[in-house]
Amino acid sequence: MHLRHLHIMHLQSLKGEMQEIYINRVLKTFSLSLIGIFVPIFLLDLGYTVHDAISFYLIVYFSMFVANPLAAAIASKIGEKHTIFISTLMEMLFLVSLFYLEYRYIPLYVLAAFYGVGAALYWVPLNTNFAVYGKNEERGKEIGYLMAIPRLFSIAAPSIAASIIVYFGYNPLLAVALLVMAMSALPLFWTPDRKFKVGKGLKNLLKSGETRYYGLFMAQGAIFAAELLWPIYIYLVIPDYFFVGFVSTILGIGYSLVMITIGKVRDRLGGKKIIKFGSFLGVFLWLAAASATEPYALSVISFFMGAVFIMIDLPIFAAVCNSTNEKNGLANIVVRDNGLSTGRVIFFMFALAIPLSIMFETMFTVTALVSLYIFLKS
Repeated sequence: MHLRHLHIMHLQSLKGEMQEIYINRVLKTFSLSLIGIFVPIFLLDLGYTVHDAISFYLIVYFSMFVANPLAAAIASKIGEKHTIFISTLMEMLFLVSLFYLEYRYIPLYVLAAFYGVGAALYWVPLNTNFAVYGKNEERGKEIGYLMAIPRLFSIAAPSIAASIIVYFGYNPLLAVALLVMAMSALPLFWTPDRKFKVGKGLKNLLKSGETRYYGLFMAQGAIFAAELLWPIYIYLVIPDYFFVGFVSTILGIGYSLVMITIGKVRDRLGGKKIIKFGSFLGVFLWLAAASATEPYALSVISFFMGAVFIMIDLPIFAAVCNSTNEKNGLANIVVRDNGLSTGRVIFFMFALAIPLSIMFETMFTVTALVSLYIFLKS
């Protein structure tokens, strides 16, 4: 309760653009935490295979890769917040269509591509807003709060969702998620919209000083993709909605407990040592994940998985934000987000080429090697 009180105090101390972003993330994260981890499990329950679920993710992130520059161009024309509003409507339509699969066939690749475009329309303008309006000297703390506050308010969401699914089914869960998601767009319009310029033509969006970090962005994307496989793996090992929801809650706690601390440490000491430490731990964590089958081990790994990812992600994103301004903001974010998407696409392509009997063990071992790459590269 004390930690939650501090986060509410922080929200109240913010002004204008930053407060809008924080509140949007709280509501959006809660809505997606209700439903997000159960999307691949929902597909499995409908009769789709694990490879179908992975193909779904592959198309989502390939679509994001293609759409990220277009999202930046659209945001420069109609404004960042109006672009986010369009993405919210698209994501709501996606969720309705996804759950309609139970009653009528819709090509899964169409839904995946539609969702990927909607996600690009959300993340590119949101990250640009955050990067431009934040304070460089407090960047780590700001990112820590940006990540921690939504997670804190959403920690119980997976467990709540599991209860709703078991006792009432997917449709009531969908209704609650849609309502909260619709509300998430409203705070963005408390202040006037802004339009950041991208120069002449889309090619300017691919020119950024952040290109030199593309390998690190790809590695981050691969680790994120592995975390998307984690709930599927848990469900196959222990096919219980409550346990999947519980483990996802543990993962959220792992995120929340370290975000603020890591953010403040980064502001004082810089990010390199934090990335080194997190990626070093990540090597052993993912090797352990490759062989974990017991509930206790799965729970412990889930907790540290969230903590380790933040040690890598937060300092890198802070470095991108600190080199971002109104002139290069969209280009920097597009390069970063395309790097993340590239890593995810390659990871899922590799996963699809591996037999299911050894796929999870192999991909978690690959993720350990990716963590080693970050350790050596950072």
